[in-house]
Amino acid sequence: MSSIKRAITVGYWQDQSLGDLWTKEEIQELAPRYYRFTTRYTPQVSWIKEINPDSLVMYYRNFEGVYYGTESGLTNPWNEFPHFVENDAVLKDVYGDYLINSSFPIERLVDPANPWYREYLRNLIRDTIETYGYDAIFADNVRPRYPDASWHYGTPRAINPRTGLEYTLDEYHADVMGLINYVKGSYKIVFNGINQADSPWGYLANASRAESLINATHGMMIEGPWGWSLSDFNSRSVDTWKANVDLLAQLMRNHPNKFQDMTNPSAINNMIFAFCSFMLAVSGDNWSMKYGSWRQLESEEWQTLTNYNYGKPLENYQINGDVCSRKFEYAIIYVNPFTKQAGIEETEGPPPTPTPSVALPVIMIGAGLTMNNPLIGIPILLTGAGLYYLQRRG
Repeated sequence: MSSIKRAITVGYWQDQSLGDLWTKEEIQELAPRYYRFTTRYTPQVSWIKEINPDSLVMYYRNFEGVYYGTESGLTNPWNEFPHFVENDAVLKDVYGDYLINSSFPIERLVDPANPWYREYLRNLIRDTIETYGYDAIFADNVRPRYPDASWHYGTPRAINPRTGLEYTLDEYHADVMGLINYVKGSYKIVFNGINQADSPWGYLANASRAESLINATHGMMIEGPWGWSLSDFNSRSVDTWKANVDLLAQLMRNHPNKFQDMTNPSAINNMIFAFCSFMLAVSGDNWSMKYGSWRQLESEEWQTLTNYNYGKPLENYQINGDVCSRKFEYAIIYVNPFTKQAGIEETEGPPPTPTPSVALPVIMIGAGLTMNNPLIGIPILLTGAGLYYLQRRG
């Protein structure tokens, strides 16, 4: 593994008039810097491929919801909602009301088992990939379970149109799996499960369902592994953090050939901690990292983190007191989940063996924690992001 593969979302809407999309010149200036691109604006595919033919360009599609009207100043590019209503493809609650996504009120929850929707989505995927040259489909909002906590303002769960009763978690998951298997054909699908740490619909609470989704697709994006917002991030317990690191490590070991990706808007404010936490779990070479959200360029710190050649991991992460560490070929990652601080020690090959006659300095990591370090006279830089950054040896 050389430098980290970087990912970016460059075009959310199909019609350029509906969003502040980058120009061709801007896209082609960005193209060499990234590996994975997500866009719904189809002209961008050829712009990217012209400059970076080895990139992975994915077509954005929300599998879970359909956009409604012009709420929040946004417009539905295809005006799909009336067609979904005509074909009974939008779920309702016991009162006959559509379920609203409380995070994005322009969305309504769709029925993953509706025959018309499945055929519509399969044709859309086929036509889009074959016409515009996308490499894969980015299936947003494909979660391990029914997202009841996000999709309504106090209304009951959706009614299953097949039974007339409340949609159960097992029914919903089975229908989402059926949707994926129906629409994917021979095309690659990368799903966004929206982990969100210990949320009831995240991977941690639904590990077996997450495994089945990975088995049915070509990979996953791990969005919000340490919590979505800054307040979520700060409220997560150390036990929750560790359980997520362990689960992500397990998923990556179990699926080494599947594409893996990490993105987290909270990483903007907790960049080093989010980055280093993910590095404790990574394995293989088929993964990338995304900074922030849509159309958000990474900071200089993020570029520094992702440009460095860490080499391959040499071990699973180790625990020394309250500090977790992991050795790579050319760096050591440190994370203190109690203080939410992290650090990277750059190395040049194997660490030298200290001689008994030399006193070893003590490097402070976190609050009141110490780790013996066999390096002499290394300056420590403390950034605003809470990073203890140990400079390169020699």
